[in-house]
Amino acid sequence: MDRLTQKTEAGYSAADLPAALERLGRFEDFYESVRDGQGALSQELAALRDAGKQKSYEFRERMGRKLTNTEILLRLEQFGLK
Repeated sequence: MDRLTQKTEAGYSAADLPAALERLGRFEDFYESVRDGQGALSQELAALRDAGKQKSYEFRERMGRKLTNTEILLRLEQFGLK
């Protein structure tokens, strides 16, 4: 990915501000999608647990997605992006 911003002593600057804003908007869409997806995955996992399917492929696949999303959200928080 080509960087659109440059880090300066005062913060950040962008030579192509419209392109930087477009990418920021897409990033925010991505973040919201991951964050909102966590709630849906939690509900799906709870339903599978209630059905006694903790060892099923479906449960394990969703748990893997939830753990991956959790790691992404934690990494973003490390950079102050929450």
